[in-house]
Amino acid sequence: MSSLPAFPSSSLLPPARAPWSMRRLLAAFLLLLLFVASVIWLNLSASRAVATQSAALAERRIPELRAISDLRAQLAARGNQLYLYYATTEGETWQAADRQIEQQMERCLSALISLGLPDDEQQRYRRHAGDWQQHTQAFTREMQSPARRSWDALREHLAAAQRSLDAQAMMFAAWDEAIRLTTAEASQSALDEVGRLTRLQIAFSLGVLLVAGVTLLVLRARQKDQARLHQQAYFDQLTGLPNRRSLEYALQHRPTDSDGCLLLLSLPAYQRLAGAYGQASADALLQTATLWLRGELGWLGQRQLLFRIEGERLAVLAPGLGTTAEAAALAARLRQIADYPLQLEGRRVNVELRIGITLYPGDGLDPTCLIRNADAALQHTVNGDHCHFFSPALATANDRRLALEAALRQALQQHELSLHYQPKVTPAGALRGAEALARWQRDGQWVSPGEFIPVAEESGLIIPLGNWVVEEACRQWQEWQSSGLPALPLAVNISAQQFQAPDFPDWLAGTLADHRVPPAMLELEITEAVAANDPDKVIATMHKLKKLGVSLAIDDFGTGYSSLTYLQRFPIDTLKIDQSFIRDHHSQPAIVRLILALAAELRLQVVAEGVETSEQQTMLAALGCDLLQGYHFSRPLPPVAYAAWLASEPLSKGSGASTNVLQ
Repeated sequence: MSSLPAFPSSSLLPPARAPWSMRRLLAAFLLLLLFVASVIWLNLSASRAVATQSAALAERRIPELRAISDLRAQLAARGNQLYLYYATTEGETWQAADRQIEQQMERCLSALISLGLPDDEQQRYRRHAGDWQQHTQAFTREMQSPARRSWDALREHLAAAQRSLDAQAMMFAAWDEAIRLTTAEASQSALDEVGRLTRLQIAFSLGVLLVAGVTLLVLRARQKDQARLHQQAYFDQLTGLPNRRSLEYALQHRPTDSDGCLLLLSLPAYQRLAGAYGQASADALLQTATLWLRGELGWLGQRQLLFRIEGERLAVLAPGLGTTAEAAALAARLRQIADYPLQLEGRRVNVELRIGITLYPGDGLDPTCLIRNADAALQHTVNGDHCHFFSPALATANDRRLALEAALRQALQQHELSLHYQPKVTPAGALRGAEALARWQRDGQWVSPGEFIPVAEESGLIIPLGNWVVEEACRQWQEWQSSGLPALPLAVNISAQQFQAPDFPDWLAGTLADHRVPPAMLELEITEAVAANDPDKVIATMHKLKKLGVSLAIDDFGTGYSSLTYLQRFPIDTLKIDQSFIRDHHSQPAIVRLILALAAELRLQVVAEGVETSEQQTMLAALGCDLLQGYHFSRPLPPVAYAAWLASEPLSKGSGASTNVLQ
């Protein structure tokens, strides 16, 4: 990394205070030799002034800044607690936390009042606090009435409470800025007095020169403190990059007639590493990726600035690249990091970037607006589309996604979802089980799983949704069994978040026991992406599940990047060939044959999904595929229709007409 170009300096970054010049001190020394008689009196008066100003800073300004910082921290915590209450509906926890935060804020306010907070500012604080109490009380009343709870009303109360928090945050920021300005003026005055004192002391004898030397050391220490405070205020301590505050400064102070783009970058692997190996590994990934990106930007001409916003999020400000083509080319260049796997603590990690892009001035002028727009674009990046530009339609789409998330949360709470079952049959048409698939009917219309499943994954609802699917499948299986229907296995899809939960094997064992379902009657389908992420941990979880007795399948096999070495170590039972290979079997027949040959060598069962024609059925039967699944045999069926199939005679072998009767 030593060959990387230096990080570019830019007038857009906040400037640090310039150090004092030794030439000025020497000139003052020569001049003050002529005023020895008057220097003694000036020396004493300057010393008293410095002591007075330093005491004022220590006794009032620093406690004021500390109290305001505590207020802002408690304000942020209050907002987080409210959103946590909205997400979990844990009212008692929220009320206890809010009372504690209120007590802390009152103590901070009392400290500020004792330090001289003006009455009009106290009244402003009380008004905002009253607004907050009014909105949160309305929110709490709505939350405590589940029978007639209105999510629209809750969102309105939540938004109103957030506006109250924002108003308080702006008020605290104004206080902070006013105190800092006053402190800066007093500090500058103190430094001037120290400089004057230093110049006076140079005129004395060796004893006075010794005092001057001590004063210079003090001055140097203060300068270092200023540099350290500047570094902490405007730069990230982990990566050394400018932080969000610097980004806002750069956007605010850019030339008004300039154009450019803002790229918001996310490292999905950061959270995975943090969860699997700890924060230190995730930080190492971020540092290494930062070095690579800094080098790439430097080689592109050092026009761009790289920032760390928070967590795994970085930002690139590129003045002058104001067209879609230029921004897309820059994003493509940065995304080449995925072509260079990193070695972190002996592990090979593939790093990918998701990038949201906004252009200025077309997409906005205000720094907050531009960052929000870039974040909205980043939120719409998905697998296969890792780069997205902001457009006005994204705002509408984002509102729709939030509405869909709220509706899905309500649907889970009110049990509005259902399971449909897509049969799995032998090549001859005999029923051998089914895959349970979640379905959601909202306002009389079916919502596509391709629409609500990604929302569930982004919002954290995928775990309660996945748990419900498993529980409902087990309940339904036991109901069919109690009705005397044949006992055939059911397969369920397990998301990455659900599979990686530490207590998942124990939870699954309890669920099977509660519904009296034999473990052999349940098959868990996971994707290659889940299996390839932290293989050693995945293998350990798989062995725990196999010990329970459930079957394991790799879903959509062939579309991911599973290592064959790890595949051999996975204790799986089944490979499911992705439907894209079945659909394109004329152009890719060798792939299906290779997968079947690999499965035979590993003694695995093979299921082909997406079978839609009799020609595909015949081809797969000839190749020796074990089970088939697709619209050629049946669409996913509601429980009653699938139960009717279970109760009927097996489908006649080789009869294409009979296999289509239940579609």
